[in-house]
Amino acid sequence: MSFAILTALKAVPWTEVMAAAPAIAEGAKKLWGMVSSSKRQDKARHADAGAGELDTSKLSDLARLSLRVAELETQTAQLHAQMQETVKLVRELAQQNTALVARVELHRIRLRKLSVLSGVTILILASLLLAWIARST
Repeated sequence: MSFAILTALKAVPWTEVMAAAPAIAEGAKKLWGMVSSSKRQDKARHADAGAGELDTSKLSDLARLSLRVAELETQTAQLHAQMQETVKLVRELAQQNTALVARVELHRIRLRKLSVLSGVTILILASLLLAWIARST
C-alpha cells in the first residue's frame, strides 16, 4: 500500500503545484484580509451604534432609511468582492485538483496493468519451474 502511495506521490506534477501555490496562497491571504477587515468594520459599526442611535433618533425616518441603505450597499459591495476572490481561489484549487485526479487515475490504470503483467509473469515462472522439476525427476 505504501509503495502505491509513494508511486502516486512521485507522479504528482510538483513543479506545477509549487508554481501555482504562491498564487493560491496570495488569494487566500486576500480573502482572509477581506473577511477580517469586514469583521472589524462590523464590530466598529456595532460599537458606534450606541452613539449613532442618539444622532439618528433626531433624524427623520427617511434619513435613517437612507443611511441604512448606504450601509447595506457598502456591505453588499464588500461581500461581492469577497465572493469574487473566493470564486477565483476555488477555480484555481479545482484546476489543481483536476490535474491531480487525472494523474492519480493514470497511475491507477498503470498499476492495474502492472499487476496483471506481474501475475502473468508469476504464472509463467511457476509453470517453467514445475516443468523443470518434472524433467529433473
